Amino acid sequence: IGKSAFKNCSSLTTITIPDSVTSIGDGAFSGCENLTAITIPDSVTSIGDYAFEECTNLTIHAHAGSYAEEYAKENEIILLVMRSIFSV
Repeated sequence: IGKSAFKNCSSLTTITIPDSVTSIGDGAFSGCENLTAITIPDSVTSIGDYAFEECTNLTIHAHAGSYAEEYAKENEIILLVMRSIFSV
């Protein structure tokens, strides 16, 4: 997802990033004040500076041990850790 791709997009409320995405650019979602939840897959291994700046009510949904989990913790963003479900 490119730099400032969705900057100031007030209509975004929730997003699920597809598995085909590997990076989220600088400021990609900055100023998306109504964005409350984003699901980031394990395929994302890079999140740019200020990617979620001014997203004050945001919760990141990610798997334990993922880059997104680390990013959320480092940037003091609320994190909801998802569990993988395996069928036997």
